[in-house]
Amino acid sequence: SMAPAVRKEFCKLEQELTIQDRKFLDIKEARNDLESYSYDFRNHLAEYGNYEKHALKDVRESFLAQINTVVDWPYEEGENAPLEAYTQRLQAFQAIGAPIKARYTFYSMIEESIRFYDGLVMRTANRLEECEMTDENRKRVADLMATALEFMTKLKTELATKPKTEDCSFSLSMVQNTLE
Repeated sequence: SMAPAVRKEFCKLEQELTIQDRKFLDIKEARNDLESYSYDFRNHLAEYGNYEKHALKDVRESFLAQINTVVDWPYEEGENAPLEAYTQRLQAFQAIGAPIKARYTFYSMIEESIRFYDGLVMRTANRLEECEMTDENRKRVADLMATALEFMTKLKTELATKPKTEDCSFSLSMVQNTLE
């Protein structure tokens, strides 16, 4: 049996060791997050990568240079860096990378929405001719189709004129809401 004072000292020591372990594991996790993000973006931004067309050339080249520096940093100057250093670097990368990834996602998915819209217009026009309905309901459907057509025409015009390195003023949720 241990004296209460000794037991209390051991409990305090155990808590301190647990805190130190958690700090160590947090740094390891932050290092892994930074490396994963860096390698992922380096692959996607490289020539023929998915994100290549969604970042301006100078932004892409600068970001790739930063990434190439950071992938070695944890094993060199950053080997004993605090958690905050890893977190700050990752947040800085995310500030650059998130808009690029969002543009890639938008431009990849918008084509599917446009195809869906075009098919919906065809199906609706065909059914509108075949269905028996009141003139009031027919007008309501025609008005909804006109609103959707106006929206999609603006979207298609913007997509045709704006480079993929710039954000579109439309969002996928705006398109989905218009089509519903």
